[in-house]
Amino acid sequence: MRARPVLSALAALLLLLTACSGDDDDGDQEAGSGPTTTTPASTAAPTTTSTTAPAAVVTEGTTVVFEGGEDGIDTFRIPAIVATSTGTLLAFAEARPLSPLDLDPRYLVVRRSEDGGATWGPIAPIAQPATDDCSQSDPVPIALSSGEVVLMFQNCDRLSVSRSNDDGATWTEPEPVADAGSDIDGLRPGPGHAIQLTGGAAEGRLLVAADRNVDGASELVLLLSDDGGATWSAGATYVTVEGDPDIDETALAELTDGSVLLSSRNGSAGRPGRVELVSEDQGESFATLAEGRTLRIATDLTLPVVQGAVLSLADTGLVVFSSPSDPLYRRGVRLW
Repeated sequence: MRARPVLSALAALLLLLTACSGDDDDGDQEAGSGPTTTTPASTAAPTTTSTTAPAAVVTEGTTVVFEGGEDGIDTFRIPAIVATSTGTLLAFAEARPLSPLDLDPRYLVVRRSEDGGATWGPIAPIAQPATDDCSQSDPVPIALSSGEVVLMFQNCDRLSVSRSNDDGATWTEPEPVADAGSDIDGLRPGPGHAIQLTGGAAEGRLLVAADRNVDGASELVLLLSDDGGATWSAGATYVTVEGDPDIDETALAELTDGSVLLSSRNGSAGRPGRVELVSEDQGESFATLAEGRTLRIATDLTLPVVQGAVLSLADTGLVVFSSPSDPLYRRGVRLW
């Protein structure tokens, strides 16, 4: 699939990033300011190979959704956004009150927009952490066709779910999705939006991509729920082998032919492009792609090592990828 720029008006339905996702303290944040997560209103910035650390830029016509310093929060990172069945936009992020560092406390917050992203309500926590040493991370929202929103995330190092039946105004207390020691407990979800399948034998199934490190290898797992997120099981699984890039932070989209495309962060220095996998059986297994491989590298996506998002637009047949576009720094949010 050849990547191509698309109109930025589609951005309101994408996970739009100038922040990286967690567990990768690589020092590219400006001290004290935190990143700005935005909804762009103009076409993408050109690719650059600058070696000077850039200052944050907010272009004219851009709505700032989360900005470091608001509500006494030092930094907001790890954004995700979905549109509910009523059209309300819910934007999620990790609030990091002390610093951008992954090891400092963090909890999940949400902002709501009922006018297509022009204005946003107050910053509100999903659920207060149970203890002072409990952190929340990696928000993965799914907007269900029923109107309910399911949010999977890490809560006190446990894979957990909260739910909302009122367009994100209120949320249930987090509930663990698996007992400790199970085959899915310990996985790190997303981050970024997940999906509900719209057709096929498993129509209505929820799919969340998750990962963990296993003896130095990357393990990517599709988590499946056929009961609206009440219970979950492990579906398609891939463990990297020698020669594979490191993969994590996976976004996914249902394509018009019913297959599911996964787009993962490529953590291997010197090997540009996103890692892609495909499931043709609604999340049960991964398909064999070119040259007998399960994964492929989308080298036409020029970007740094960073979180990204992918979205399938059923009314146009387009698949849209969103990410910072500078090959070195997390800046220049762009749509392909």
